[in-house]
Amino acid sequence: MEVEEKRCFGRCGDIKPLTEFTPQKQGKYGRAARCRVCNAADQRDKHAKKTTVPKPISEDEKNFFRLGTHKADDRVRELEKALAVMKTANSALLEIIQDTDRREANRPNIPE
Repeated sequence: MEVEEKRCFGRCGDIKPLTEFTPQKQGKYGRAARCRVCNAADQRDKHAKKTTVPKPISEDEKNFFRLGTHKADDRVRELEKALAVMKTANSALLEIIQDTDRREANRPNIPE
């Protein structure tokens, strides 16, 4: 008994001749579960999902990269770090100067 028709388990669900299904050793009757039309439609949808159109870039974003603003932001961060280091160093130096002034003020005057 040779089967000549098979039900598609794809979108259509129709009963179609075996020639409408791609050969597949693991499939029932040596054919795929979905017909060629349903398989092609599923592949188109799958490809369309992968190749979605990216969101358009706003003018602000274009200017940000065109003008190198991102580089300027990096430079600002570097300068802020350097300023923090300088403030720390300045406060340490100020403490040393004040300590020296206190020592000078507390030193007894010895006449020569």
